[in-house]
Amino acid sequence: MDANWRREAIVEILRQRGKVRAKELAERFQVTRQTIYHDVEVLSLHYDLCTEPGRNGGIYLLNPKRHRRECLSCTQVEVLQQILESLTDERKEIVQSVLDDFSSP
Repeated sequence: MDANWRREAIVEILRQRGKVRAKELAERFQVTRQTIYHDVEVLSLHYDLCTEPGRNGGIYLLNPKRHRRECLSCTQVEVLQQILESLTDERKEIVQSVLDDFSSP
């Protein structure tokens, strides 16, 4: 699992469950807590994430309902790239512009 997939999954978990501990995410994705903290740092550029230290702490989205997907998922990008091969030049340009506009940075 690459970093982008893991980060997507982290956001989805936070949307569904609310506050989650870094240790739990690290175990789930079989990475270190430091990797999770780095992921949170990267994700905080695109999402309003908050972290609380301590026994009852964790990572959470400040407003999970507000954080709808603003870009295509990795799976959506892969499917569109596969479809791209079979399109006419005009349609390729359209689909490519969607990929350019809505793919993760």
